Formats: sequence, C-alpha cells, structure tokens
Amino acid sequence: MNQNMLDDAGKQFLLQLFKESNADVSAKVSMYEIGEALEMDRGQTDFIISELISFDYVEIRTLSGGIGITAQGVDAARTLAGKDEKPNQSSRLGSDPVLNDTAKNACDMMAANIKSGLSKLRLDFDAMAEVMADLKTIDAQLNSPKPKTGIIRECFRSILSVLENAGDKEISQNIHEFIG
Repeated sequence: MNQNMLDDAGKQFLLQLFKESNADVSAKVSMYEIGEALEMDRGQTDFIISELISFDYVEIRTLSGGIGITAQGVDAARTLAGKDEKPNQSSRLGSDPVLNDTAKNACDMMAANIKSGLSKLRLDFDAMAEVMADLKTIDAQLNSPKPKTGIIRECFRSILSVLENAGDKEISQNIHEFIG
C-alpha cells in the first residue's frame, strides 16, 4: 500500500504526526492531541489511526493514545510533503535575527532530514551525542516564541562539522546549502 491510498484526513494526520514527532521514530505523541489540532473527534481519530497502522505508518506506544511514527511513515510523510531530498533553493536560513514561520518550517524539515540520515552514518558515540545535542537545541529554539537565527545557524554549523569529519557528503551538502 502507499500514501496515495490515504484519504485527505489520513494524509493530514500523517503530516501532523511527522511534524509533532520531528520525524523521530522513537518519539511518542498523543494521537488525540493531533486529532484535536486537526479538529477531529475521537471516533475519526481512532479510524484514521487504524488506517495508518494498516499501512505500517504508525505504531501504538501506550494504551492511553500514545503513538509513534514508523520509518515507513516518515518516508510517506516526506513524499506527501514533497520534501524527498534536500530543501529547495528558497529554503535557506535567512539573516533575520528571529525566524519567521517559513524559516521555522524549513529548519524543522532540515532537522528531520538530518535525523533520518543519521542511521546511514557510522558515527561514534561522542559524535552522535554532539549531533543530538545540537538537534535538541534547534528543537528548543523552534519551540521558542522568538527562535534565534544565530543560535540555530551555529547548531547547523556544528552538525555540519561533525558530519564532514565523519565523511558524509550528502547531508553535509544539504546543510551547507541551507545555512548559506
């Protein structure tokens, strides 16, 4: 099965889960909170979750409505969002002191691309810990009322340095183009 067989509500839900989980397959998110954010009642939410589980896009994490996105779900959400590879040229980190909504979305997507690409790299523990700390800092800034461009740029530069030292070319190139 593929995401083309999902109805619009299922696609919206998957994209919202992708965003809320930051494309992290180990994250746990409340399916009911996502449903409420999308103005769905619990019955609709339950139906959509069962549909997404049948596609192997979602896993149940807790009996109280905690769910997680699967690797297949991340891939499907990226395809739905039209962000399969790297951000387009207009998705660059700007120079404004505080990020606007477009820049926040671009940062969010870049961080998700980095997370999904880390599994392909063989980073030692210290390098992985450094990248994860930078990603957490980016996430914290994106959740701030006024996310600071300079802090986020430095986190991406730090990640870029670690990935270049590890011999990565693809993700490093994407980050380099993104931060300008």
